[in-house]
Amino acid sequence: MVENYAHGVAAKLGLGYGALRAVKPDIVMVSMPAFRSGPWEKARAYGFTLEQASGIPTIAGNPDGPPLLTHYAYGDPIGGLNGTCALLTALVHRMHSGRGQHIEMSQVECMFPLTAPWMIEQSVTGRVGERMGNRHPRDVPQNCFRCVGADAFVHIAVTDDAMWQRLCAAIARADWASDPALARADGRRAHEAEIEAGIERWTATQDADDAMRMLQEHGVAAGVVRSPYDLVTDPHLAARGFWQQMHRAFSGPHWHSSLAFRESDHPYPLRSPSPTLGEFNRQVLGGILGLSETELNELAAQGVIGTEALAPQTTRKRSNP
Repeated sequence: MVENYAHGVAAKLGLGYGALRAVKPDIVMVSMPAFRSGPWEKARAYGFTLEQASGIPTIAGNPDGPPLLTHYAYGDPIGGLNGTCALLTALVHRMHSGRGQHIEMSQVECMFPLTAPWMIEQSVTGRVGERMGNRHPRDVPQNCFRCVGADAFVHIAVTDDAMWQRLCAAIARADWASDPALARADGRRAHEAEIEAGIERWTATQDADDAMRMLQEHGVAAGVVRSPYDLVTDPHLAARGFWQQMHRAFSGPHWHSSLAFRESDHPYPLRSPSPTLGEFNRQVLGGILGLSETELNELAAQGVIGTEALAPQTTRKRSNP
C-alpha cells in the first residue's frame, strides 16, 4: 500500500496502517506526505511546493533577479524514487522476517540533497554566495552560448587552465591565449562578461552540433543544449534503442521511453501502454474485487465508474450537492 495524502487523511478514510494490518498482518505500507510530523504535517502540497520548501529557487537564477522556480516539479519524481527504495527495502525485510511494516517518509526531506552544496557552504563559511545563473563558482568560462538557428545553444565549460588554452586555439583567439591576465581562472573571472561575449561571437556563426564536435576535438568540454523535441531524433538515444514505438488507444503509434537500466545491449521491451480511463474497471472491480455485473452496471449508471471523463460542471455538482 502506497499513499501520499496529507498526514492523517488515509486513516480518516479507514485506510490507516492499523486497519490494514488487521486485515493483512504482513502488509507493507509506505506513507509519503509532503511534510511529516510537524507544524506543516497536515498541509497539502504539489511538486512545485516541495521545490520551494526545499530552498531550490533561492539558489537558481541570475544574481540581479529574484529566486527562480525551475518548473520541473522535482518533488514528484524524487519523492517517488525515494519511496520506491523504501518500499523495496521493506519488501526484502518481509522476505527475511515475515513481518510487514509501515514506512513514513517526508517528501520535502527527499529534496535536500539537491541543495546540499549550498548547505555545506553555509555551514563552512556562514553564508551562501549569490546566484550565478549558468556560470560556475570555480570554472571560467562556463555558460550556454547561442548558435545558428532558433533556440540553438551549445554549453561550454572550461574546467582548468590547460583547457582554456585549448578553447583559445579552437576559436582562434591567440590574443587570449597569450594574455597572462587570463591564464588563470581568477584572472578570467574579472573579464568574464567580455570573454563570454567573445565566445558567443564565434558560436553565433556555428551550427550547434558542429561547434560541439569541433570543441570536443580540441579537448574542450562542450555539449549541445537539446530541446525535448530534439531528443526524439537524438542519434545517441537512437543507437541505444531508447525510444520504442507502441500503439496507444485514441492517439495511435506513439514513442515511449525505455527504462534507464538494462541487463544487455538492448532495453527491456515495453509490454503495454498506460491504461486509458476505466480500461480495467471490470477486470479489477469484477475479477479481483468480485463485484457482480449488476453492481458494475449500477456504478456505471450513477457515473461512479466509466470510460469517459465527466464534464467539469458535473463533478462540481457532485462535490457540492
